Amino acid sequence: LPQTRREGSAGERGTTEEAEAALDAAPEEAPLSVAHQAACADLIGRLERLDGSKERIEGASIAFLQVAREDAELALRCWRDQVMVSVPDHGLWLLYLANDVMQKSLSASPPDRTLVGFFWRHIPVLVQLTCR
Repeated sequence: LPQTRREGSAGERGTTEEAEAALDAAPEEAPLSVAHQAACADLIGRLERLDGSKERIEGASIAFLQVAREDAELALRCWRDQVMVSVPDHGLWLLYLANDVMQKSLSASPPDRTLVGFFWRHIPVLVQLTCR
């Protein structure tokens, strides 16, 4: 089940609403095929089970990269959707995951900067949502 965000003060809600609007500003996405829905469901399950442990972060990172090899937009969409429903602690673990994915992407041969660019655009918003 999706986790709900903790409500903050009126000032924090304004900032949070702006941050969420920035994440929602992505272009309109086409509906997912059945195969893509299954892949996304598996990845979302891994993202939901993140608990901050090194093993879970690395396992989710590997799964994320496997899905991203087939469909990077799908993997990134699943991650972004989890950001939108995460509580602050879980948002921090999603940051750890993004860091691990970016490091693995850059250490690949040849380096893949696609995922790094996506995460780089969204990390400031995630930090804002996590620190409220």
